[in-house]
Amino acid sequence: MANTKVSSEQIIDDVALGGNPTTTTQSAGNNTTRVATTAFVTTAVANLVDSAPSSLNTLNELAAAMNDNASFFSTVLPLSGGTMSGALNMGSQNITNAGTITGTTGTFSTASSGATAATGTVLTVEDDDNTTLSILGGSSSILAINFGHSGDNDEGTVSFNTTSGSENLELTSSKDITYKSTSTNSTAGHHIFKSFNTEIMRIDGGNNRLGIGTNSPQSTLQVATSTGTYSHFGAIATTDTHYTGISLGYTENANATYRKTAIAQEQIGDGAARGHLHFLVDIANDSNSVVLADSKMMIHGTSGDVGIGTTSPTNNLHIHTDSGDEGLTIKSTGNTSNAIIFDANRSGAGSSIGEMQSKWNGTTVAMIASATGDDTTNKDDGKLVFYTSSANNLAARLTIDQLGRETNSNQPYVAAYRSSNQTVSAATWTDWSVDTTLENNGSDMRTATSTFTMPVAGVYLCTGVISIQQVSATNYALARVVFSSHNDVELGIFEQHANSSNSTNDYGYDVPINFMFKAVASETMKVQTFSGSGTHVIRGGAASHIEIMLMR
Repeated sequence: MANTKVSSEQIIDDVALGGNPTTTTQSAGNNTTRVATTAFVTTAVANLVDSAPSSLNTLNELAAAMNDNASFFSTVLPLSGGTMSGALNMGSQNITNAGTITGTTGTFSTASSGATAATGTVLTVEDDDNTTLSILGGSSSILAINFGHSGDNDEGTVSFNTTSGSENLELTSSKDITYKSTSTNSTAGHHIFKSFNTEIMRIDGGNNRLGIGTNSPQSTLQVATSTGTYSHFGAIATTDTHYTGISLGYTENANATYRKTAIAQEQIGDGAARGHLHFLVDIANDSNSVVLADSKMMIHGTSGDVGIGTTSPTNNLHIHTDSGDEGLTIKSTGNTSNAIIFDANRSGAGSSIGEMQSKWNGTTVAMIASATGDDTTNKDDGKLVFYTSSANNLAARLTIDQLGRETNSNQPYVAAYRSSNQTVSAATWTDWSVDTTLENNGSDMRTATSTFTMPVAGVYLCTGVISIQQVSATNYALARVVFSSHNDVELGIFEQHANSSNSTNDYGYDVPINFMFKAVASETMKVQTFSGSGTHVIRGGAASHIEIMLMR
């Protein structure tokens, strides 16, 4: 370069530098008229590319990525602080590290559902078919939807809205689903389940109680219903002998053993859904649980009878025993009495009010009955009647009336006499020919003229009188009672009085009969008189009579 090109230490004309001249490299960002070295330019280009991928580190590649759209920045990307006015199609790409997205509402929609979001909705997820919102996490992640609001009792609401009535809201998990309000009972909230605006069920968080039909349960489980309504357990069909119920008491984890008590309903299978109510108790010393065969008490589904120890009760209360000393015990531990009360408004005298029956293999063989007395107006007196059975014939044997008097309607008794006079020949024992029964209880002991037969073994009382007259004998008359099985009973001997005016009409003896004897069943008895050498007359009618009664 000629010297004329240099003036005042300045190059005043174009200079072609040959070789490899060097100069000072300016700092990055220098925007003066100083010479830019290759190092300065390389740094500036590197700062512009800033580790961009090789497919986007030239202007041509960037233009191709924007589809050579000269309006890309104004129509696609939002300006700083501006609003996006068009649709952003990400294709298969993801949005990452988005930070906080702010706005009034947001919608993720693949197709219109026809439903309308509730007022105040911030985020909508929509499709015209099954719609799923997935919250995913790792194996140890805690997944949650957190609702927080200050100053409002309703801290958060999960709503389900459909366009028809056939859809359901379903919570599904392969693990436990836990509902928790707070960690301490003192400040715990309640879990409240409503149908529209009506509360159906509540878990009382402060007391750990479950209430159905009540918002203040007083026990661990309380089901409150209005009058005429029920809480129902069981959903079996009406198949005969099928049963369902609730078990009570101890249970073990993860099995159904050791459930020793239950209340169950057994279907009858009559098409009317009637069933027996059973109280089940398994008394076996094992791990088994109750079954229907363990029924200890039941109420019959068609008769309403109660059975204890039987599932086929035949009376209002039927107690079945299978060993000695079982049955009914009424015991008072204090200074009090016990009672079995019979109460009936009977209208007639002598009518049974209450009965205690003893059966021998189903046949009544004895009974004690409390019966009405004779005052049917005031209805304030009564009797006790004792019955026994002979040859399947139950009959009253002893009655204690309202005055404490004992009578036995079937106690063997007979009163008899001869209707007319009877003449007794001389020197022979003659049967007193008793031909008329005045009264008898049970079978008539006067089984033939002159003969009395004892119907049962026992002690008998015999009373009466034999009136003897017109003795023509010059010595005596005798009277006795003879038996078929033991010794005779002598009643007396009578001698004639001397009377010159009428020697044949001087007798007028009443021979008393008054003795007790022990007889065997079917033993016979006769009364006889004897005239020494002449005749005498046994007066008939009421003058001579006899009574025989079993005492014990």
